Amino acid sequence: MIQDPQQAALARIGIIKEKDETQLDLSGLGLERLPSELWELTCLEELNLQGNPISVLPEELGKLVTLCRLNLSGLAIREIPESLGNLTRLTSLNLSHNRLVALPSSVFLQMEHLEELKLSFNRIQYLPDSLEHLPQLKELYLNANGLTEVPEVVKAMRNLERLDMSQNFLPEFPFQLASDEHLNELYLRHNQLSRVTPDISQLQALKVLDISQNQLRYLPAEVGQLRSLKGLNVARNELTNLPETIGKLDSLQLLDAQSNQLDCLPNLLGKLTKLQVLDLNSNQLSKLSPGIADLKGLETADFSHNSLKKFPTELLELPELRSLNLGFNQ
Repeated sequence: MIQDPQQAALARIGIIKEKDETQLDLSGLGLERLPSELWELTCLEELNLQGNPISVLPEELGKLVTLCRLNLSGLAIREIPESLGNLTRLTSLNLSHNRLVALPSSVFLQMEHLEELKLSFNRIQYLPDSLEHLPQLKELYLNANGLTEVPEVVKAMRNLERLDMSQNFLPEFPFQLASDEHLNELYLRHNQLSRVTPDISQLQALKVLDISQNQLRYLPAEVGQLRSLKGLNVARNELTNLPETIGKLDSLQLLDAQSNQLDCLPNLLGKLTKLQVLDLNSNQLSKLSPGIADLKGLETADFSHNSLKKFPTELLELPELRSLNLGFNQ
């Protein structure tokens, strides 16, 4: 027998009251409205409402002032109540997979503890200036919103460590950001980028860069200045070569350049002694660079779907190699 959504929610609320717990999971119950008994949980620290067909959030949500983590993803909301601004203890707010177009400025004015904000898979075209004044914000997810430019407030954020703007319609990206010295991870996959500007060299703390599935034909030499980079994904672009300076990325552990138009490899590729994963499948390579034999840390290599004419025996001397794909060559 399928339990009524309201009854299921009330049962879980009752357990929280009885055991004096601080975490409540009401996700996926099929709730169309929230029971009023929820507002009595004045010590609640974490609330998960994910995946309920709720179209309107009540202002009473702002009564749960002890909340630190709030998951409102996968609802059917078009706006958020201004009373959400009362939740000044929030460290994590998930609003992804909704129908939001804009956010009220007042909501974020006092959220000085917010560290993570997820706005993915909405229709947001405008971000309020109040987001700039979130001193603890470290992670911002704006992927899949249909953005055609980077909001000014994002450029001005000073403490971002992870920024995801994948699956938008960005024709360019300003790599000179206020958070340059803190940014560890930058995801720009599946946009309309036609170039990477030299000021990418400003991102000296960057460890992960994903610029796959764009329209890039070349990478600037300045990419080689990202000495902290551990993961570089440039797959599914229109690259015909990689800059020689890529050999300076001495922290690099993963390089994914599959599905491009590469017909040669940098001579300095062998300098990447910490490289563990190398994916170059679906390119136009007829030979490998001599330095490939120096990749002593390489564990996985994929050279399939190229134009290699002879077996690269030097790969057999790599001590850590566990997986090698050479299929569909000549």
